[in-house]
Amino acid sequence: MYLPIVGTRDPRRRAMIRLAPTATAAQHDGGLGEFQDFVRTVHPSTKAGI
Repeated sequence: MYLPIVGTRDPRRRAMIRLAPTATAAQHDGGLGEFQDFVRTVHPSTKAGI
């Protein structure tokens, strides 16, 4: 999954974050919800200033 991030201080600056979960086939269904929950928590750090 690619997650585009717009700069918090300068919206002209952007970053692309690649998130790739790893799981076995047996873990897929159970881990999918956890991965979605994790993705919702990803955001730029205000200290980074991107």
